[in-house]
Amino acid sequence: MSFNIISVKQFRENFGGVKALLEEGKEVLLIYRSKPLAKIQPIKKREVLPQNKKLRLIDDLSGGIRLKSWTPQKLSKIIDKSYGKVLSR
Repeated sequence: MSFNIISVKQFRENFGGVKALLEEGKEVLLIYRSKPLAKIQPIKKREVLPQNKKLRLIDDLSGGIRLKSWTPQKLSKIIDKSYGKVLSR
């Protein structure tokens, strides 16, 4: 992969251009006083899951437990009860 070499001054003055390069997947080598300072790389895009796959993944992670009917008060009681059991050991 080739670098687009820019100075710190160019970076400050033309951030929009640098951003466009990164969005295209190109790397930028930042130069300060004729010496390399940093290599700026674009972040690889993550795959966006469809809503039904997200829900299935959440269901798998939760072990099938349904929390829809649980209120914050109910959850607090469960946590307090579990905390009490841990302290009484």
